[in-house]
Amino acid sequence: MFNRISYRLRQFWTGATAVYTKADEHFAHGYLTIEEWALFNQLPDFERKHSSNVARRMLDAVKGEPRFDERKIVRLGLLHDIGKIRERNTLFTKRVLVLIRFIFPWLYDALAARG
Repeated sequence: MFNRISYRLRQFWTGATAVYTKADEHFAHGYLTIEEWALFNQLPDFERKHSSNVARRMLDAVKGEPRFDERKIVRLGLLHDIGKIRERNTLFTKRVLVLIRFIFPWLYDALAARG
C-alpha cells in the first residue's frame, strides 16, 4: 500500500511540475497529421506533456522491433487521451480526481456517475 501511495504522490508531483517544451512540440508535430495536430493542440499543456512522455516510452519499448510500425505507435501514444479535450479539467482538478480515485474509489465512482 505504501508503494502505491508513494507512486501516486510522485505522479502528482511530476504532473504538477511538468512543462510542455518546444522539443515536445517538435516531436509530436513530426508524427501527427494536420488533423491530428489540430486535435492534439486542443489539449492543455499538461496533457500534451503527458501524451508526449507516453509516446516516447512506447517508442522506446518497440525500438528495433520490425513487427511494429513505430510511427503508428507514437501516434497512439500522443493521441491516447484525446477524449480529454471535452473534460476541460485544470491540472489541479485532474490531480485531485486521480487522488480521490485512488484513496476513495467509491466517491470517485459516485462523482463519475453524476458527470
